[in-house]
Amino acid sequence: MSDIKPSRIRCKKCGYEPNVITDVCFKCGGEIVKVCGSCGYENSVEKMYCDSCGSLLALTPEKKIEVSDRVSEKTKNDSSKIKERNLEFESIGETVSNREDSYRVKLNKEEIQNPSAQASLIDEKKLKDAVDTNKSSSDDTPSERINTNYAPQKKSKKKIYIIISSVVVICLLIFHLLFINNGFSKYKLIFTTKKYLTALKNEDYTRAYDYLSSNSKSLITLKDYLKTSNDYYSKIGKWDFKDIKIYYFDENQSIITYKLKEGNEDWKDDYLNFIKEYGVWRRPYVWNLFEQIDDAFSQRDFSTALFFSQKLYLIDPLDPRASGYLCWSEYFMRLYDKSAEDCKKVLDLSAIHPVKYYTEEELFWNKFNYADSLRFLGKTDESIKVYDSLISASGIQSESKCSVFLARSDAYVSLKDYDMAISDLSSASSVCKDNISKKEADDRMRIIEGLACDDAVKFVKNYNFNGIRFEDFLEQRLKKIISRNNNLRADLKFECEHKIGPKYQVRSFISGMYNRDILSYQGEVDLWEKTVQIRKIKEE
Repeated sequence: MSDIKPSRIRCKKCGYEPNVITDVCFKCGGEIVKVCGSCGYENSVEKMYCDSCGSLLALTPEKKIEVSDRVSEKTKNDSSKIKERNLEFESIGETVSNREDSYRVKLNKEEIQNPSAQASLIDEKKLKDAVDTNKSSSDDTPSERINTNYAPQKKSKKKIYIIISSVVVICLLIFHLLFINNGFSKYKLIFTTKKYLTALKNEDYTRAYDYLSSNSKSLITLKDYLKTSNDYYSKIGKWDFKDIKIYYFDENQSIITYKLKEGNEDWKDDYLNFIKEYGVWRRPYVWNLFEQIDDAFSQRDFSTALFFSQKLYLIDPLDPRASGYLCWSEYFMRLYDKSAEDCKKVLDLSAIHPVKYYTEEELFWNKFNYADSLRFLGKTDESIKVYDSLISASGIQSESKCSVFLARSDAYVSLKDYDMAISDLSSASSVCKDNISKKEADDRMRIIEGLACDDAVKFVKNYNFNGIRFEDFLEQRLKKIISRNNNLRADLKFECEHKIGPKYQVRSFISGMYNRDILSYQGEVDLWEKTVQIRKIKEE
């Protein structure tokens, strides 16, 4: 189930992919279809399963590509190109040295070829050096000599100024992005909230409808919104608001807190969620989805519950209930990779959200689903840590921890820590109130302690061996052996031996006179996982 490819919603006419679940394309008015991620078949948008291949048409938001990832990839490509053009340059010192050497070699050759001119050249060179020395000592002023010595320092100072200026510019840009731009976004959030609440207060529900997100408008029409708002606020009467503040801020989703006064009641705290849609803050409206999801759960229609839960999360991802419905629907459909993510998100959002939608008991079971999902994903060590926190949780009834002890014992068995598994099963047997869970704990403990040989033999006898019960198969072989030897006395027997934990070895054989084995099989049984491997040992 975890390998389900996400389906896509797009216009059959122009190919536009809206982020709103609707039947008609916003751009061209064409038909909207849901394309199966597994086979590509175009289904009706309300379909839950593909009409072609039968796969679940799950809507999953596409992963965003971060700009930093693109930059790092581009930098990596550029660096690889630079490495390919690895050019080597000769240093300035080597270049000058080589030229001087070549000049000297040439000069030496000329001196050797013309010995008579060598003496006159040496005299002219000495005279020229003396004149240059006197000229430099008389013409050069101290200031000029100082300027020549400090020329490299001026260049280094210029580089330092450039570096400092660049750092200042970068810091100003970062300051603008983090503070000025962020502060402007917060101002627009407060401004939008005030306009929205003012429209509701003045009974201008048409104006308030404009502040809803596009996905919210796909769920409720203006006519239904006007009727719902009139019905609700007519019961409340006069109301007022003040002190709008930001309770939680994120670039794309935030929580607003404000003071609310309804009728003659005292001022109280109230909260609103806002999401950013195309750079504009908008209000998510999801009230009519909760009833549809609850009805689907009551009918155990988990695929429908998952469909509406995904719509709820797309509209208001900051509401802990959206992740909560996803957690349960994905857990019941065994989409454990998804349920582990969303069940954890319920706990994180509930910790920061000011409205406590879940009680401690309800959060306890969301956390249990999270631990169980980790266990089914093979992340046993992580799941045990979460189970530990559930068992040590205060304010939770002891009988609620019955399932936790049973689940943690299963995790310990997978780690072959049978002593800890027996300890958990013993605790479960003492805290479980219903007879079914208590019997399950006792049976599991009996299996690990090596007291379930009868169960192992029964499991082997009923095993489907080549399309027939294994015991029936052996009885047929026994009849054939006796029919070939009329005077032969043969019997079918089963022997069992406990190996370790939930593993047993069952030996089945047909023995003749003097207890000589004519045919024997051996089965390796794991009563915890309900598996058996049977192989032939001997046949005469």
